[in-house]
Amino acid sequence: MRHQSSDSDPTRRRLLEAAGTLFGRHGFHATSVRDICREAGANSAAVSYHFGGKAELYRAVAMAVSDDIASSWPKAGTRVADYPSADAALDHVVQSLAAPSASAHSRVSMVQIGNWERADPTGLIDDIIRPRVEPVLDLIRALIREYAPEPPDPLRESVAALAALQLAATTAQGKRIWPWFGRDDCLDGAEVHSIVRDILRHFIRNIAPEMTTEATSKMTSLNSDGRHPDCAVLSERSENDQ
Repeated sequence: MRHQSSDSDPTRRRLLEAAGTLFGRHGFHATSVRDICREAGANSAAVSYHFGGKAELYRAVAMAVSDDIASSWPKAGTRVADYPSADAALDHVVQSLAAPSASAHSRVSMVQIGNWERADPTGLIDDIIRPRVEPVLDLIRALIREYAPEPPDPLRESVAALAALQLAATTAQGKRIWPWFGRDDCLDGAEVHSIVRDILRHFIRNIAPEMTTEATSKMTSLNSDGRHPDCAVLSERSENDQ
């Protein structure tokens, strides 16, 4: 039976942190209660006592890390008109998405858990993550419409907004991104966040609106068989090589 433990309970906090690390690393199904308790330094009954079971702990982790990350994000119903200008709204979006307000552990766990959910869904995205993400996506879409030279294609507008959000998730990688490029020297956290803010602002202000216009849509339209023109060319080359 689940015990109504306080959020400040040290064992509960350790379980949440350990579960966030292991669920992010291995996914829900490959992570055992025993592994979580061992990582947290808790006895094997602790998960049932504090949360009721592994599934409830998984949801509690998702709620904790997503609330931490989204604490400074625009809230539901926020409009561009609520700001002095579109640029002011953009500044708020960029600052809130790239700000180092959430813990690095929350950011990394959320990115990793989100990746697992896309590969092997448990319903977590629809139930917990989407309600926290939709308000900021709505505002990004509104900004893209504001900056676009002509009315955006709705599908491309949504894809561009998601791309902006994924770009912001780069912040979660922090200093760990540099080994990918063979760099031994690391920028500090403030420098990484500054770079991400600049890129994100430029993407939403200039690149995304151009990606969503009718002219751009025509340039990347599909052939009658549903394939992108570039794919058709590659397919023909492959057939000729055989």
